[in-house]
Amino acid sequence: MRGSFRGAPNTSLSDRLRQREENAKHRSALLAARSTEKAQKRFLGEDLANENSRIAAIADARLAALANVPLRPIGEDPQPLSDVYNEILRAAIEASEKGEPTVLMTWPERDICLSAIASLLTLANIAVAPETTIDRYGVKVKSFERPKGFKALIYPYARTTHEQARDIQVDRKYLHRTHLDHLHRHSVENDDARSLKDYHQILSRVSTLSGKGRDGTIRPEFEHPTLDEILPHGGCDGIVHSNGSLLWRTASRTDLREHNTVSKHANDGNQAEYFLYGLKRGEEHAVRKVRGGLNLILFDLTRTGRGRLGEDWVDRAIRTYKLLRMAFPGTGFVAITEDPWTFDKARFEIFSEMNELRGRKPQPAKSKTITALSSLVFKPRDDAIAWSEVGSVQVKGFNGPGRKVMDDLRAVRHRVKRGGDPAGLAAINEIIAKLRRTSCLPGSFSAFNQYLFNEHGQAAAADVIENYRVAPQVQMLQQPSQRAFVVGGSELAASLQEASAVMTAFNRETPMSRMLEHAVGRVINSSSKTLFMFRKQTLAEFAEDYLCRAIPDLRAKLENEMIVFSGPGGLTDIAGLAPSERNRFKRIFVVSPPRDGVLSFFARTWLPVEVIVLADGDTLKYSARDASRLAEQIQEPEIASRLRLFADNAEKDVTGLGMAPIKLSETPELPEEVHFPSESVINLVGPYSKSDGELIELTMEGGQTIIARPGSALVRLDTSRSIQTFRKIDARDVHERDNICVISSSFVDRARLLLSIQANASEAIRDYHEEVADRFAKLRGLHESDKIRTLIDKMGDANLQIATVRRWVHLEKQLRARLEDVVTQAPRQPETFSKFTAALGIPTNLANRFWHWGVRAQRSFRMKAGMEFHDAYLNILTDPDASLAFARDTKRADEIARLIRLAEEYVSPVRATRRFKP
Repeated sequence: MRGSFRGAPNTSLSDRLRQREENAKHRSALLAARSTEKAQKRFLGEDLANENSRIAAIADARLAALANVPLRPIGEDPQPLSDVYNEILRAAIEASEKGEPTVLMTWPERDICLSAIASLLTLANIAVAPETTIDRYGVKVKSFERPKGFKALIYPYARTTHEQARDIQVDRKYLHRTHLDHLHRHSVENDDARSLKDYHQILSRVSTLSGKGRDGTIRPEFEHPTLDEILPHGGCDGIVHSNGSLLWRTASRTDLREHNTVSKHANDGNQAEYFLYGLKRGEEHAVRKVRGGLNLILFDLTRTGRGRLGEDWVDRAIRTYKLLRMAFPGTGFVAITEDPWTFDKARFEIFSEMNELRGRKPQPAKSKTITALSSLVFKPRDDAIAWSEVGSVQVKGFNGPGRKVMDDLRAVRHRVKRGGDPAGLAAINEIIAKLRRTSCLPGSFSAFNQYLFNEHGQAAAADVIENYRVAPQVQMLQQPSQRAFVVGGSELAASLQEASAVMTAFNRETPMSRMLEHAVGRVINSSSKTLFMFRKQTLAEFAEDYLCRAIPDLRAKLENEMIVFSGPGGLTDIAGLAPSERNRFKRIFVVSPPRDGVLSFFARTWLPVEVIVLADGDTLKYSARDASRLAEQIQEPEIASRLRLFADNAEKDVTGLGMAPIKLSETPELPEEVHFPSESVINLVGPYSKSDGELIELTMEGGQTIIARPGSALVRLDTSRSIQTFRKIDARDVHERDNICVISSSFVDRARLLLSIQANASEAIRDYHEEVADRFAKLRGLHESDKIRTLIDKMGDANLQIATVRRWVHLEKQLRARLEDVVTQAPRQPETFSKFTAALGIPTNLANRFWHWGVRAQRSFRMKAGMEFHDAYLNILTDPDASLAFARDTKRADEIARLIRLAEEYVSPVRATRRFKP
């Protein structure tokens, strides 16, 4: 039947009624579906809450079990773990159970030992196993249920990852008792886990440890195993490291090896139930060799870890995370950093698994900020911290003539990167970094060159100056054969020409030198003391030399210490002074701090009332953003207050420089860091000429060169004994392959932050005064004057006055004074001091220690980064009694232990030796 054309189809009354009925049914179906979806979400939410409660209960149980494990620093009583490590462990347990990534920021301390974290999780995994009883030949015997096992991976890995774990001991009686009980289970049950049985059997035999080494000496290091010895570690192929097997340290130094005759399944990563894999940079695809699953993957994104990954650490970390996520989809990840920018980069980009959809930003990975005022594994015995109040924070920045050319070069750099020219890209990055570095010098570039030549000689000067000259990179980029030359075009050519012109201007003065001259002029007539804190001690010494020429009146202020120029260790020394002396420093100028360093500076316990930060605009721009974010997250009110003061004033100064502050919601790419490289030529001779005698040149495997006289003292790591120790050795006696600690300026700067020279000097002075008073009382003579004459006769110096010697032996006031108020009463000339101590019968070694620590170290503000600091740290590293003489409390002992670990980082084998005459 032919349809009607008078109206549109399906528009009749019956059609409309049918459509209305269908719409009603569809609406009912939608409402029902939505109700079901809401109910499911409600149940899912309840399940999620239950799951979180279950995981929290697991974490509580494991941490409670771990708290019952006796852990101790070497040679001390058991101590509880610090709150920082407990928080990290809890986050690691939760991440492992959920199989998701978690990003942690420990601030301001960054020396968290990932190896110790893995070992502590192993202890918790075993300790939490429920207790049970088994029937052994008709007798009920205590045992434990089989533990689940624990395998972890650290990336990027290096051998120094384990250093702190080697200073923490696990009680041998606990290990013996616990693992013997576990071993009972294997003896009666049909448990085919050979590796787990071996693991329990090896650790159950530590009860034979007594502290006695193979050489017959008794040392606390051998009384208990360390954390590093209870979890075998090796490469991804499962092959254990030479110093990574169970009980590797105590077994190699004691007779424990003879008692452990079991098979080595526990040390085979392919079979072991407990194992720690180390994944190094450049070996990422080796993860395919890991057999079985992993419980946890630890990412080291601290400054140390980022340094191991290289400049492209973000891209490398993203690639590695995706690779590991694909290989181990159900494994938890924990990334640890101390840098706010890295923290945001990690949680918003590296470990964020949700892609951007419809313009929405991806959800960040789970994260947490942990206030870590100490990196100690154990809880400090004194939690009370007396914070000094900072009244004002002033900020002064500069852009300088190099600002425009750096922006132009950054624009060209993007084109060169897209053009695929890595050599050209590296050259452009080097030019930008050198321009920023030179602009932050406290004096002109030409004056810096001349100063290095005068103080350290031609070889050392040429080595350092090479890190500032842009001419080699400019000449390379100007070659028509370079791809960057073609890609960059006229813009690159103009920028290179301008960069050379800026360096020429820096030969006359730098932006920082102008700011410093103004700052010194502002405080030179002040009645209170002022500290100028530079990035490196060598820069502080150069600033002193340069500014004393520009401002003649400055020399007198430096001599009477009304103004002090120092590296970062200067503030540590001042903080250790007596309160009456320390509080005379009313202001501090922080000169050219690093972006992250200016933030950690405000976490110092003691700071002067007035803080002035002098830096380039880029440093202030990025650090202000990080300071604002940190102030919201940090749990210490005083630090948060300081950070807010800095952030507010830095943002105002950045705006005044014509730069837009960074929003808190943004994480832009970082500019090139202002980095002052350490020298590769360590000149222990100073400027030398043809008139000098024979010199020795040591070429190290690490690329450094040491120039010394034959009798110059060096530090050698002695590995021939049961305990590795540092020993003093003359340069003439050094041979190839000897392990020498290279005490460079960078070592000195880091060492001064770890160990206050003046604080240790005060303790040495007290020891010296007690020794002198005791020995003087035993001299022949009825009266004090008679004893003084006897002492002068023994010294053999007829020119000495009785009044002078009386001042050296009248020590009652010093012996009654508080330790921080003690000052040295001793001869100031080394020859006279030697005669004086010899006449009293003080042994030469002890007298040398008193001289270095009781006399010279008291003048640490006057010490230079060259020979004087070199000698100071050489003596404490090589002094076998240093821990007894200068470490009367736990804090001092920890400082010395950290100094020794730092020295181990700077150890390098000697590649070649050469004797020459200038």
